[in-house]
Amino acid sequence: MEQHLQYLSQSKPCSRILKSIKGQKFSGQISHGNTKDYRYYYCKDLKQNINAIDLELLIEKRVIKYFKDSDLFKKLITSGFNQRDAQVEKVKKEISVIRLELKAVEKKIVGLIENMAIPSLNASALEQIVLKLNAFEAQKGGLLASIQTKEQMIGHLLCLKEVTASEDKIEKYAKELKNLTRIQKRELLESIFEKIEVMDPYLVKLHLKRPPFRGDIDSVLKNSLVKGKSGGPLVSPPQPFFLTIEVAEIIVYRQAKPYENVSFLTDLYLNRGWSLRRISDELDCSKATVRKKLIEAGIELLEQRHDDYMTLRKKIQAMRERGLSYQAIADAFNHWKVSTRRGEGQWHAKTIRELKI
Repeated sequence: MEQHLQYLSQSKPCSRILKSIKGQKFSGQISHGNTKDYRYYYCKDLKQNINAIDLELLIEKRVIKYFKDSDLFKKLITSGFNQRDAQVEKVKKEISVIRLELKAVEKKIVGLIENMAIPSLNASALEQIVLKLNAFEAQKGGLLASIQTKEQMIGHLLCLKEVTASEDKIEKYAKELKNLTRIQKRELLESIFEKIEVMDPYLVKLHLKRPPFRGDIDSVLKNSLVKGKSGGPLVSPPQPFFLTIEVAEIIVYRQAKPYENVSFLTDLYLNRGWSLRRISDELDCSKATVRKKLIEAGIELLEQRHDDYMTLRKKIQAMRERGLSYQAIADAFNHWKVSTRRGEGQWHAKTIRELKI
């Protein structure tokens, strides 16, 4: 393997390797599952398979070096984060206004729940309270959904860690390439960044301009001053590894590994009431991985719930028959301080619905 890497580091890579990085089929391929996800790249000159991960790590090092040497990249990345910070502050102010409105609605809900406990309450009065309670619950649900959407906007923005134009911070940012999927990384590795544009809170658009491939790889690499439309060099100093792929524009989603964040998983499972299947689908990991992380954190899973929940199911059924919504029942449980799975936290409509099933 050292011989392979030394060859790639010191000599000009052959077109076979470059084509395989783009996901094109080539002789000697060993694929599994996805036809674009290769374990090996076939090196024509060496006549041997090269481990895909080792090759991609080598290319990644070259990309990091380019990041550190690129003044244009430093200026644009700093500009992108200034846009991000301004938008984060704006969304935070909007959330503060919504939380004040939510607090007023919750206060009204608590008052109605307390009125329901009055023994002398007749059926007509109870019906009116239930109608008002459901209306406030619907309003509360809309406010919570709005807050959640705006918090997600902030979360997507903050996934871009703050960096400055200093070389050490640029290198730190470049290493975030590891958070991309392998297919995304493969499309990104040989890129020249012309501009980083914050399209909206959910994605960052990377504009990649590359000169067209002309002839065989050796003739292209020998031309050290490949020129653009303006007549000037496309890169300075020349970076041969970046001069061999067609002009392209790729949208890349920077993805971390949220299933490694136990507190985040706990929030999804206990507070938001998500099932293991939904969590695994949303986080692009297996259900077994989610289950393992939750068990390691000491969380009692839904399928491990104890017999006390049978009593809660009966209470839920009785309250549903009286016309209360799932959210109203959750608020009532929170007001009465009914213990959750872990003995702490809040009840939510999704959790109530799952317990009733």
